[in-house]
Amino acid sequence: MTLLTDWISEELLKALGWTLVHSLWQLIAVAGILWVVLHLVKKSSPAFKYGLAVSALGFSFLLTLATFAYEWSQSFATPGFTFEEAQLVLLAFERDLQEVTFESRTAQIMAWIDQNLPILVNFWFFGSLLFLFRLLNSLSEIRNFRKSASLLQDFELEKITYRLMGKLGINRSVQLRSSTIAQSPLTFGTVKPVILLPAALIFQLSPAQLEAIIAHELAHVKRNDYLSNLLLSGLEILFFFHPCYWWMSQTVKELRENAADDLAIKAGIQPKVLATSLAEVLNFAKQNPPELALAAGKKRNPTLLRIKRMLGYPTENYPQTPIISLPMLLTLFLSAGLMASAKQDAPKPIEPVVQKSDAISIQAAFEPLAIADTIPDKPKPAPEAPKEAKVASENLMIFSGEDGFAYKIKGDTLIFKSDTVLLSGKTREALRKLQNIEKSTFPPLDFPAAPDMPTIALGQVPLFHLEDMPPMPLLEMEEFPLFLDPKDTPMLTPMDGEFPGLYFRTDTSKLSKEEQKQWEEKIKDFSTKMEKRSEEWAARWKENAAEREARITAWQKEMEPKMKEFEEKMKAWQEAQGPKLKEFEEKMKAWQEAQEPRMKEFELRMKEWEAAQKPKMEEFQKKMEAWQKEHQARIEEFQKLLKEELQKQKDDQ
Repeated sequence: MTLLTDWISEELLKALGWTLVHSLWQLIAVAGILWVVLHLVKKSSPAFKYGLAVSALGFSFLLTLATFAYEWSQSFATPGFTFEEAQLVLLAFERDLQEVTFESRTAQIMAWIDQNLPILVNFWFFGSLLFLFRLLNSLSEIRNFRKSASLLQDFELEKITYRLMGKLGINRSVQLRSSTIAQSPLTFGTVKPVILLPAALIFQLSPAQLEAIIAHELAHVKRNDYLSNLLLSGLEILFFFHPCYWWMSQTVKELRENAADDLAIKAGIQPKVLATSLAEVLNFAKQNPPELALAAGKKRNPTLLRIKRMLGYPTENYPQTPIISLPMLLTLFLSAGLMASAKQDAPKPIEPVVQKSDAISIQAAFEPLAIADTIPDKPKPAPEAPKEAKVASENLMIFSGEDGFAYKIKGDTLIFKSDTVLLSGKTREALRKLQNIEKSTFPPLDFPAAPDMPTIALGQVPLFHLEDMPPMPLLEMEEFPLFLDPKDTPMLTPMDGEFPGLYFRTDTSKLSKEEQKQWEEKIKDFSTKMEKRSEEWAARWKENAAEREARITAWQKEMEPKMKEFEEKMKAWQEAQGPKLKEFEEKMKAWQEAQEPRMKEFELRMKEWEAAQKPKMEEFQKKMEAWQKEHQARIEEFQKLLKEELQKQKDDQ
């Protein structure tokens, strides 16, 4: 997967890659803080908690943006020979490695990540494209809804809408439309918001239920939820790979619906009426609406929890998912394992380990040099006869040019991107001069060994056995009863074919006077028929009122024992598992307290060691600067010859 490698610069690729790597732990931290804060303020209003959740997502985006800016600026740091690069060369070309430290292991891991950044960025790029197409498809669906819908010209509904807009303090113009293809009430648009009602649902709901649904959708308009939902959908393109983002996004969606329900109730809607309206909408919907649209009820949303909450049953109004606690436990165990393995891998006072390498890969601004061993160690056996220290021709050497590109040399071959050039005699001579720089002139790096890290046995870390916990109890509920059977519902749309229906769309400005007159007569005749059928429908609805109320009451009585039984089971389950969780927390606390003195002692020893070596480090840095100035001419000459070789290759092509 190297598609982006050919499109963007290496600096941008690395900045994107390291930003994605850092976002893994950053979003876990933000989601963990949000989870804790939501538990601390669980008695606050859904609107307040919604603001916290949206702020967490916004902070995650800003944090990622700041990380990218930092990585981007680091990629444009001035190239040249630095103290860190000198240490890298010294360690890379030392044929007898004295010890393997924790820092070297960390450097190997970082190097492996850096090497695989192109794969990571390409994976993220293709995933982002898929979610971008998903967003565009949702926008297209909303556009189709807007085009296919017609203005709902019902005086009673318009009067209800204007009255609710006055109570909610909405000053914008809100269009009330109906559609034959919509499966659920929807709200979309910010500048010109639209409330879309399914045509069949209008005649299935009572006037009070219609008012409740319209109040809920107007609450979304008042809170500008469509705009925030659009921004969150944009963030999905960036963070689609992170489960903690999806948890925060689902939290925002559920708190948003609860806040809209509360605002509708404040506008004068009875909680029971709103609850029955949501149940009716959920039974009516056959498929989920577009993700961007704000629907009154979705099959994937916890509408039942919303109904329980409005009716006064105790329930949490944000997702209770272990997706945050589980990464926290895994991170804790991983940290403990790293601390234990760090001790096992720490340098011990043993005989030096000799590690041979046939191929060496480094990243530096000058040619790698063979350096003498100047680090004192325990007495070694008698050394073999001295050999001339040279870099083998099969070694791989990498140079960073001022243009930001990498030049690789393997033997006598120069590799730049996909081009290979055989070095000329003049360039090979310059390379030989660099390899033959007297190693005795390289300033020695004489530091004592760092203090050992304290031993932390991995077996002492307490474990939390999730498999010992019994499953949570389930709530089994009967289907909410429909208020009217299809055979009892009178049809309001004419079926005789004389008129195309309520949703007949004609541009009257293009009609002649005679055609306009005929069209007005048809509309008048249709209005008379609709008025008559509406009266029949209202009478039938009134006749079935007693039966409808009886069915709802019977359903509530039937489910009440199950609800109480479920609450008792949940309470018993929580009481049974409480001691296990508390015991685990106490064990972890005791383990941390036991290891804290050792870690503090180690930190003090490290600080003392760093303070003692600071003068030597500064002296070594000064010597390295002087050494660089002395040999800078050869380095610049060789880099110039490399560019000439490449330019000559391009000219020949």
